[in-house]
Amino acid sequence: EGFDFSGFGTSSFSSVFENIFGTTAQRTYQRAERGEDLRYTMKVGFMDAIHGLKTRIKLTRMVACPTCSGAGYMQKGGQQACPVCGGSGRSTIQRGSMRFSGTCPSCGGTGRTPGQECSMCHGHGLIQKIELISVRIPGGVNTGSKVRIPAKGNAGRMGGPSGDLFITIESAPHPFFKREGSNIYVKIPITVPEATLGAKIEVPTLSGNTTIKVPPGTKSGQKFRIRAKGAPLAGKKARGDQFVEVSIVPPPFNDERTRELMRELEKISPQNPRKKMAIH
Repeated sequence: EGFDFSGFGTSSFSSVFENIFGTTAQRTYQRAERGEDLRYTMKVGFMDAIHGLKTRIKLTRMVACPTCSGAGYMQKGGQQACPVCGGSGRSTIQRGSMRFSGTCPSCGGTGRTPGQECSMCHGHGLIQKIELISVRIPGGVNTGSKVRIPAKGNAGRMGGPSGDLFITIESAPHPFFKREGSNIYVKIPITVPEATLGAKIEVPTLSGNTTIKVPPGTKSGQKFRIRAKGAPLAGKKARGDQFVEVSIVPPPFNDERTRELMRELEKISPQNPRKKMAIH
């Protein structure tokens, strides 16, 4: 009777094998392994990041060799019984009164040696291929957002699952919209009469123009909030807000009548906006 170390697994048994014989058993087998994840940086337009898009990208990835179906060797050519275990898939080593039994470290329990090496992939089981991958970028992404495309990384070895593709987004700037998270900011010029008397003005939003009311006496730098007109929250139906900052534009003083009106206004409503800044 001996000691059955079958519960130790391949690596444990291999260590015992090496310790007893002072050599490393030749590992001719390969186990199924998950493929590596791939990373890709995608530049998208400002509005595409807001609304989302469907597109295709050119990607170089590892795929299963079509000649050997990812095995790395020609499965119908040259396979023989493993010389270490005699085809049983298990090896037994006896030393004195002790006997060690476990999965064969040479064939990994398959009982067979690999056949002739595949001439296309040279035994790797994978080849490099350029592919066009269809991807869907959801609305609401921003610079730094990551989008996962399952099973579009490198293929796994020996039938293992493929890795994933992770796309990092870089969003282009917009001529007049500024984005902070899901909120949108825009600066809008208004005239002196609009600021003084009040007015209804059209302002651009992500979904088209809308009208806001500017109250009488509005000052430059004053902000107005338009609810739910910002960017969508990724994966949700809710949206951020849009903030409109107005800037008063002085009229062009290119005629005498305009200058005359401004002089009259100064007489009617004299003011010193720098009065509080005086140093005593």
